[in-house]
Amino acid sequence: MMTGLLSDASSVTELNWNRGIVMMKRGQFSVVRYVLTVVVSLMAGLGNATIIFMINESLIRGAGLQVNLMIFFGLGIIIYAGGSKIARSTLIKMTNYKIYELRTQLVNKILNTPFEKLERLESGVIQSTLNNDTETVSTFANVIVNLITASVTALACFIYLGFINIFTLLTSIATIIVIASIYFVVVRSANKMLEEARTTQNRFFKFMSDMTNGFKELRLNIGRRKAFEDDVDQISDLHIKKRGKAFLSFANAFVVGELVFTLAIGFVVFIFPVIFSDLQLEELMSYVFILLFLTGPVNGILNSIPNLAQIRVSWGRINKLIDDVSELSDKESPAEEDCSGISKMNLTLKNVEYEYALENAERFKIGPINYSFNSGEIVFITGGNGSGKSTLAKIVTGLYEAQTGEVLLNGQSIETRDLEQKYAAIFADFHLFDKLYGIDYASKKEVFQKYIEIMQLDSKIEVENGIFNTTNLSTGQKKRLALAISYLEDRPMYLFDEWAADQDPEFREFFYRELLPELKKKGKCIVAITHDDRYFDVADKLIKMEWGKILDHA
Repeated sequence: MMTGLLSDASSVTELNWNRGIVMMKRGQFSVVRYVLTVVVSLMAGLGNATIIFMINESLIRGAGLQVNLMIFFGLGIIIYAGGSKIARSTLIKMTNYKIYELRTQLVNKILNTPFEKLERLESGVIQSTLNNDTETVSTFANVIVNLITASVTALACFIYLGFINIFTLLTSIATIIVIASIYFVVVRSANKMLEEARTTQNRFFKFMSDMTNGFKELRLNIGRRKAFEDDVDQISDLHIKKRGKAFLSFANAFVVGELVFTLAIGFVVFIFPVIFSDLQLEELMSYVFILLFLTGPVNGILNSIPNLAQIRVSWGRINKLIDDVSELSDKESPAEEDCSGISKMNLTLKNVEYEYALENAERFKIGPINYSFNSGEIVFITGGNGSGKSTLAKIVTGLYEAQTGEVLLNGQSIETRDLEQKYAAIFADFHLFDKLYGIDYASKKEVFQKYIEIMQLDSKIEVENGIFNTTNLSTGQKKRLALAISYLEDRPMYLFDEWAADQDPEFREFFYRELLPELKKKGKCIVAITHDDRYFDVADKLIKMEWGKILDHA
């Protein structure tokens, strides 16, 4: 599974023979580079082993200047330090490119996922995966280099021990088998705990989102705030307990492993001289010296196991989100189109129905809806809470796909992803970006400045290269800025969801009596959800909804 992190079967490699190296393109990884990195890591481990061999040999030979040993000692240092540096830097670059690729792939798929389908994903899973999981996987480079170097060092030392005394080698192998068996059992149970801890983390991120979005409500009700805080404490405690239990298992296994390793050294020191009377003191000292040196590499191997387990969990979560989003996302994105030249549009809903589950497991159904929206018309949609106004608005704009019935544009059936591109919309829960995305600001600078002045925001807002100096505005001011942006979009159809609800009487009057009629004169199709009955005379058509049905229209 981890090899997938460093290689891509579909990657394209380009050999630069003049430089004699393999070039790596952004987001594409060379199998050759990966193999060379592993080889360099192996060499680093051999270099580390060489260092201890030369030290041990120098101690055996006794006093005197050992020039040959010093040369090999220095060579071991160079190979170990240089190999580790090359392997780490290369793997870090490759891992970072892979993280970049994963994040951009996820973002691309998420942005191409229909709104109604994205709502099905568990709240918090996207943030936790893009942040925590990708960061966890990015530690793979250091973990794998440490593991390879430590493993090779340990293997070389075991082979060296075999030349000193075959029984010491067998004792070492038996020790490693015992330690590995302990870790095998621990990893199986700890992985389950890590998976559960990761799941609770998603729930924690949902609470953080709720805290940010509902901060006003929490501040205004101390009882609600305390109850919410209790739930956050509870999920945090559950996460810590599950995560702590998993790593405590690893810690216990680590202690037991060290204990077994220490007992093996004691066994050789105290028992071997009794069993093997012909065992030379130099052999015994060499074995103890090398085995003591081995505690470092062995500890490195043991420490890498929980890290790899955590990386494995995060890697699985990343791929699961990619698979989930891939199933939901559109197979192809709609092409960009210039809608400003479209002069006439007729949007017709024929027997359209849409049904979804409520929180209490009941079902809510809208429809059947039969209605037409036309260019040069203002249509108001009114009705009580839960009447289906917002759901109808999402169907009309293409955010929801009709489950039954047909949606026609100018007499032709239209895909929801294509219908979306015909609209400029300001929903009740709109989001204001700090940049004019998708708008050629340079060519519309003067026009936008005019709209800013009309909205009385010129003293608040400055725009440079399409970027606002601030979006720290009141809700009413944000809606006025969003309205100015929608003018720049110049789409054939406009939707306003309770736009005037946060405006003072002056701007409310201005919106209904001047702005909407101006859009109508431009031939736009305007759909507005509103309760302002004193302005119903502005509308060409009025839809009243209740329980998901159109009760009356005029």
